[in-house]
Amino acid sequence: KLHQAVAARRQVEYQAWRRSFAPKKEGAPKPEETAEAVEAKIAELTKSIEELRQPVSVEWVIELR
Repeated sequence: KLHQAVAARRQVEYQAWRRSFAPKKEGAPKPEETAEAVEAKIAELTKSIEELRQPVSVEWVIELR
């Protein structure tokens, strides 16, 4: 789960980086290609990554007989 979220964030960042070098197209950009949409997507993925990185608490009960 964690590696999928990290990979998705890297892909979004890479696509935004590639678009920064592309010649500007006529007309409005697609809604998912706007700077605000890209930042929101990266923030959402970063939040989910941070949640997945939270340590998992495991309580061990050792019974000695």
